[in-house]
Amino acid sequence: MSESNIGNTLYFLTSAARAALFDQGELAELTYASFDAFVTIINSSQDEMIEVSFPIGYRPDRTLMQSIHKYAKGDLVGRYRHLAFYQLPLNGIVQLVTIVDAMLSDVIRTVVTRYPQKLGAKRAIPLQQVLEAKTIEDAHLRACDTSVSGTCCRLTFLTSLSPTSPVFSLQSG
Repeated sequence: MSESNIGNTLYFLTSAARAALFDQGELAELTYASFDAFVTIINSSQDEMIEVSFPIGYRPDRTLMQSIHKYAKGDLVGRYRHLAFYQLPLNGIVQLVTIVDAMLSDVIRTVVTRYPQKLGAKRAIPLQQVLEAKTIEDAHLRACDTSVSGTCCRLTFLTSLSPTSPVFSLQSG
């Protein structure tokens, strides 16, 4: 990575994360809308028991094995409501944390690859990891992965960067 394109690299990393966040929001909205549509279909049905089939695996001859379950109308609506109001938000939060954590990790790896001195002298990694590293850059990344693990550590590391650091400089070098 050349000195002049670290800003572009960081921009692309954060742009990709932002796009992934918007995609997750769109998927959540589409999922909620489909849950809502199914509840409307279920409520408009004249049947009190609704049969639902879903795949559970394959037979040895590669044909699909289906499981059929009958639900009372109210039970099925309750399951869809549980999915829409409990599972969907929880999964959305997990996806949010995962995307932000991956972005922070990518940003830190990019900064450490370009400015290895940002790791600091007090960081320590097992000697075996240093000996297994193929290049000095690999050793830097192993030190980054070992000493800056967890979202809180990543945030702490990023806040420890000096605003006068070359990483934050607007001048191309």
